[in-house]
Amino acid sequence: MATTVTITDGKKFYKLGFTREVIDEMERNGFDFSAASQRQIGATFALVEGAFKAYHPEMTSDEIFELWGRLKKSGDEGNLYELLIEMFTEPLNVLADPSDDADEGNAVWKVNR
Repeated sequence: MATTVTITDGKKFYKLGFTREVIDEMERNGFDFSAASQRQIGATFALVEGAFKAYHPEMTSDEIFELWGRLKKSGDEGNLYELLIEMFTEPLNVLADPSDDADEGNAVWKVNR
């Protein structure tokens, strides 16, 4: 299951995360993950916006960054931006290294030579 983050703002709750669809859209719009991981300004903004867009597509950039600007550190959770970097890579990691769980009903693959 993909990692998500919940932001509580008074009585409102926001869920941040990334889906394959959002990542695809971000990249079609020119998002560069390597630039985001180096904290280049445009890519940094795009990463934060993308995290909101998965579950709150109606939010404007102004609303997102107004809320982001009011966030405070959350205990031992670490750096939220670094967590977004990790979360962005999760869908790719699932494709690159499928689960080894031997649950009934999982599809299996093998090489035929």
